[in-house]
Amino acid sequence: MKRAAQLVLMLSLLVAISAQCAEIILVYPRTMGSEVFVYPNGLDSTFVLGRVEPPGSILRINGHEVVCTPRGAFLAWLPLCSAPDEKAWILSLSEDRTEIARVSFPYLFAADLPKTATSDTFSAISFPRVIEVAAPNAHTRTAIGGSYHIFPDSGCPLVALNHERDFYKFEIGGGLSGVIEDRFVTVMASRSLPEAVLGNGKCTTDGKFTLCTFSLSRAVPWSASLSSDQKSLNVMLFGTTAAIDRIRFDVADEFLTGITWEQLPAGLALSFLCKEPVARGYAVTCAHGDLRVQMRQPLSARPRSLRGKLIVLDPGHSGVSNGAIGPLGTREKDVNLRWANLLADELRRRGAIVELTRSADEDLDLYARIDFAKSRAADFFISLHCNALPDGVNPFVRHGTGTYYYQEASRRAAEKLHRRLVNASGLQDDGLWDANLAVVRPTEFPAVLLEAAYLIYPLEEELLQTDEFLRRLSKGVARGLKDYFREEP
Repeated sequence: MKRAAQLVLMLSLLVAISAQCAEIILVYPRTMGSEVFVYPNGLDSTFVLGRVEPPGSILRINGHEVVCTPRGAFLAWLPLCSAPDEKAWILSLSEDRTEIARVSFPYLFAADLPKTATSDTFSAISFPRVIEVAAPNAHTRTAIGGSYHIFPDSGCPLVALNHERDFYKFEIGGGLSGVIEDRFVTVMASRSLPEAVLGNGKCTTDGKFTLCTFSLSRAVPWSASLSSDQKSLNVMLFGTTAAIDRIRFDVADEFLTGITWEQLPAGLALSFLCKEPVARGYAVTCAHGDLRVQMRQPLSARPRSLRGKLIVLDPGHSGVSNGAIGPLGTREKDVNLRWANLLADELRRRGAIVELTRSADEDLDLYARIDFAKSRAADFFISLHCNALPDGVNPFVRHGTGTYYYQEASRRAAEKLHRRLVNASGLQDDGLWDANLAVVRPTEFPAVLLEAAYLIYPLEEELLQTDEFLRRLSKGVARGLKDYFREEP
């Protein structure tokens, strides 16, 4: 009996010690300070992730037992509670049927938030009214909540028709309209715009670029795209009238074969016809005084390899932006930088010239990354990332390796890199995505964004923590780039 009592006492002490060391770290959802976490309306299930100490303990979330990895990481897909007194994640950790740690995380739905009063700041503005784009990287949308539309240059005037929910609706010609956030513009005194007129043009070449400039009476919104064979760069100048009498060509330019234009209800459509695909990049600016269209010419001597190619690697996130965080606490920005350094080594071994947008954990916004690549006249731009998911998407269905591009000229490169990257990772194929993301929006060079794996998925997080896996990915990326440059147009 005495021995049995001693055993009971020892077990009690062990449980007490274990309870003192026990911890539940909820990585997501999370809040900043005293904020309350808010889920979008309409979700019935979502994911919860984090880690527990000590590993091997039994974790339950809202009564559901959750599997933890040997290192204590967990990722669970669970139903959300909608009853007023049940909107919380209750995490309980137990050992030998004794609770040793407990965490409560309340949440709300968007519908639970009090409605904010709308400001009447704009009620004094009469419409139509001229607004001027005042931000260097402004964007418009097709409608409030709609897709990205056009990207007007700073200084471009628009005619606003009304203001609603922080957006101005504007007209660009031919019955076409869009919206732009009021934070991007300055309200002007005038109520109408003078006619926009495009005049004569001149084209020159330095052997590397073809530059065409046209006189333009004022800045206008524009869009640009390549034809299916990429041999025609099509530029649309909204609300613009042609007054073109002559265009001067450079006889030394064997790349540009002609320019055609057509007056349409929405504006003026210009086509720059080229002997070979405009695959290496182009840039369009449409400011007051002139239209400038610059096209990068194919290489005169084409080494079918990475040798001599300038590759800019962009380790995503940095500074205050951690990016995704895994159950074990791995920060995406750290993995991205390690991967970039390993990939740079691999590419340099193959003869490439490599530059990184950052070499340390420093604050760097998206457009500074793009400007860095533009200033270097990069041959290729790759943004390196690890993935995560929005609330309500099941991570047990969606995980693995993915690739993103936006410009059609980047698609062929994206396909080749994606194929090689998925093969190298050995993970589920998360897809090749056409996505309007800032870092793949540039037209000056092929640009892709690579998602190595899902940092929120425990098994993939553990892979991302190893240099062996990142080296494997790097070899895959190098092979994909080699495939692309071997067939470079």
